[in-house]
Amino acid sequence: MQNQIPKNPTPPKLGEEAVELLTELCFGKNENADKETDAVLVFGTPHEEKHFLAIEHLSDIINLTSVKNVFITGGKDTGDGKRESEKIFALAKKTLPENIFFYCDKVSKNTLENVVYALRLGLDRFKKIVFIAAWGHCGRCRLTLQKYLENADLKQRGYVWTSSETPGTLNPDFWHKDKRYTELIWGEFLRIETYGKRGDIAYSPQISAVVERIHELTGT
Repeated sequence: MQNQIPKNPTPPKLGEEAVELLTELCFGKNENADKETDAVLVFGTPHEEKHFLAIEHLSDIINLTSVKNVFITGGKDTGDGKRESEKIFALAKKTLPENIFFYCDKVSKNTLENVVYALRLGLDRFKKIVFIAAWGHCGRCRLTLQKYLENADLKQRGYVWTSSETPGTLNPDFWHKDKRYTELIWGEFLRIETYGKRGDIAYSPQISAVVERIHELTGT
């Protein structure tokens, strides 16, 4: 389904409580992978600099756990005729041990499709899953996974990145101090609300209450 929300919507004025709630909702918390982790899911991105950041986290997880199954998603063209997952996979093969089993999706074009196609490749066979995505996008990634993997033990690894259009990094402490990052996170919030109400992602009463509180605080 087409994305109906602008990438950089104009956000309202954000007070301290709204910033805190948006940070918790959109960023989530990075967690250490359990030794028993049995699968890692890498969410695709067309930005090559993010590929390296994702691989750094993936390498760390593999070194700290016994995981052997890695799912890489992303079917968007990166500009040179290669898909997101193909570029990430090529980098992973150069970096990671040879005994890793890779499952690559070359079709998905958005977060929901990333999860759906990973499930078709067999992600639902595993119960302890770490997912890797850009920090600030991890909240929606988790809610999408929870929609389809209700009983899975999910942990996140969000990587911090810097936009070429603005100084500073997109992280929980800085995002609300920068206009572009604030727009990006407000867009994530609107997507969580829209996709949650549409049934594309997990949308518990607790998440709904947080969304309503943010609207109340911002007058939107």
